[in-house]
Amino acid sequence: MERCIYTGADSAGAHFSSAEHIFPECIGGVHCLPKGWVSDEANNALSRLELTFARENPLVAIQRMFLPPVGRKKHANRDRIGVLTNLGDRADLALGYIRGAQPFPLNQIVFSVPVESEPSGKAEVRILLAPSADQTAQTLLPAFWEELREYNGCPSFLKSPSIPPRTYLLGRKDKKWFLGLHQKENPELVKPVVRRMVEKLTEEDAETACRGFDQSQSQSHRVEACISFCVSLPDCLRVYAKIALNCLARLAGQEFVLSAAFDPIRAAIMDGTEIASFVWGTKGPHPVPPVLWQFPDRLTLGKRCHAVCINTWNGDLYGIVSLYGLDDPMVVLLARDVPRFGPDFYLCDWENKAEYTLIDCVLRICDHGEPC
Repeated sequence: MERCIYTGADSAGAHFSSAEHIFPECIGGVHCLPKGWVSDEANNALSRLELTFARENPLVAIQRMFLPPVGRKKHANRDRIGVLTNLGDRADLALGYIRGAQPFPLNQIVFSVPVESEPSGKAEVRILLAPSADQTAQTLLPAFWEELREYNGCPSFLKSPSIPPRTYLLGRKDKKWFLGLHQKENPELVKPVVRRMVEKLTEEDAETACRGFDQSQSQSHRVEACISFCVSLPDCLRVYAKIALNCLARLAGQEFVLSAAFDPIRAAIMDGTEIASFVWGTKGPHPVPPVLWQFPDRLTLGKRCHAVCINTWNGDLYGIVSLYGLDDPMVVLLARDVPRFGPDFYLCDWENKAEYTLIDCVLRICDHGEPC
């Protein structure tokens, strides 16, 4: 039956050409609900919410920095640019990001500007080039120089206490400029200073301008990253609730979750209505994965799997959601005064590209059958 479990719309008022992933594909979800259970309109709206969740929620985004990429190419994590600090002998700073547990600097130029009370002082300039498997500094530098000459003077700002006052880091990634500065400096006052310095520096070609610089070096460092996030807590809670409702639909069926008892959680997911009344955090490990990890010879389950446990308590139905095997899961109140359901669970072992229901796990542990 074509009827959306989120909006209640049927084929007369909505489209059903796509299928909804049970766990978001951008965090490794493998399987989908049957086509016709979630409308394209709801799917598209919730997909945008999920991408923001995966990129802005630090509990998820940091995991994605250190783990292999998952999902379609368009779902790749947008690299979070931050300030990298060399923890070695030299306290060098750089704009960069973390991917696959490795720090990567941007192509950038670092200006250290003398204070106004020292008009004869000279600005210090340092150029950092991103490592490349197929290019050398001799080819990277001219290309970056041409980008500097086209600098538009409108960067995204990264304010950090680790950057000294009057030190500015100007880097470029994916055709976008980033400017790092001390957290107490006014970006609007800094912008024209940096632009004038870039214009002055690029009056000459790259070879002439860099002739007096120290000899270029390629080095490895132990670094510390300072990366900030700006996340909407209500939107994060909506995604946790959506994951729980999707898993319940997979376990109990479309007709069950179309019941009027689920109208409040539907509204909270779709427009954020009182979402904090439905989703909150708890302490301790998730109740399911630690039990299953005791059977490694029967069930190969990744240590960073996503898990949702469904159960009733005092007549109310709850989903307990944990992502990446983390402790302190989120509790989702799915409905009040419903018939007893569960306990049941749904797991996404994204590391091994498999998903399991409780029955699947029992069959595997008892050496019968394959995962769903």
